[in-house]
Amino acid sequence: MNAPRRPLFEKLAARLARADRFLITTHRNPDPDGLGAELALQYLLRKQGKDALIYNHDPLMSRLGFLDEEKQTRSSQDAFEPGALEGRTVVMVDNSDLARAGDAGRLVLPDLSNLVVIDHHDGMHGAVDVHFLSADCGSTSEMVFELLEMHSIPIPLPIARALYAGIVIDTGHFRYRKTRPRTHQIAARLLEIGVAPDQMADRLLGSWPTARLRGRAFLYQHMHVDQEDGVAWFAIRKSELIDAGCTGDDIEGLVNELLEPDEIEAAILFTEREAGVTRVSARSKGDVDLLPASGKYGGGGHKNACGATIPLDLEPAVEEFIPAVAACVRSARAATSRSAP
Repeated sequence: MNAPRRPLFEKLAARLARADRFLITTHRNPDPDGLGAELALQYLLRKQGKDALIYNHDPLMSRLGFLDEEKQTRSSQDAFEPGALEGRTVVMVDNSDLARAGDAGRLVLPDLSNLVVIDHHDGMHGAVDVHFLSADCGSTSEMVFELLEMHSIPIPLPIARALYAGIVIDTGHFRYRKTRPRTHQIAARLLEIGVAPDQMADRLLGSWPTARLRGRAFLYQHMHVDQEDGVAWFAIRKSELIDAGCTGDDIEGLVNELLEPDEIEAAILFTEREAGVTRVSARSKGDVDLLPASGKYGGGGHKNACGATIPLDLEPAVEEFIPAVAACVRSARAATSRSAP
């Protein structure tokens, strides 16, 4: 299977060829797509004889450890030799916002001359030779796969697993609109290498701790539904997470369940991280674009799946954010009505 030689990937390959020492990072709390892109890019660069290490602000969640059995990912909690992180080209994958990179962002020079961004999220803009953006791709892992294919670098099974995990999670197991024919071609190639989709699904979807059940029980007991506006939401305080014996990581992704009813078009999970800070995870169906709601707070992602951090306590954050989401739903409904014959 030959990769399409798109100008974007040729320019990206040329930019990477200009440096020899790299620090690869992603957003805080790495997810499978960020991790898959990191591991695959590190493998590519090392095959080219370059010095490449992975450094993230947060350590990898234990449930994703099976994707990094060789423990290539390091975090701000690890100790390094003096100067080990400095003087490197910083490649930020699956993230275009330096603030979301956490501690790794301090290693980027003010003029961005040592920064390379590889990302697939919607609504992004950036400088040529710094930002390599492809919003039509379903995942950043797909973008790094294209680089490997373009260089005709064989992909070992552990890297294939990491890429596959990134692809299936960021495409919602091939349900989201950004799932392209090329997405399935790439997935098929990874299966040919030896990825077992049943085993991957079990590890990615079924390896949660029992604390997830307690968190789910609390959320559904306190669920909110506005059927008129087609919005449903969960909200949970930090103290309530502790009482339930779980963490924010344990309830990750449960917001998607709120979209199962036909009449619900947007779903939100509000999680209090600390006093005056509320994390928002937002999901929607079809043409409902939630980026205008999350963008107000510096958030981003995809129009149907985005997030933001609101500098408010939980209740004020809900009171402020839900009307913005409802406005996004009404806007989509109006657009559909205007286009109807």
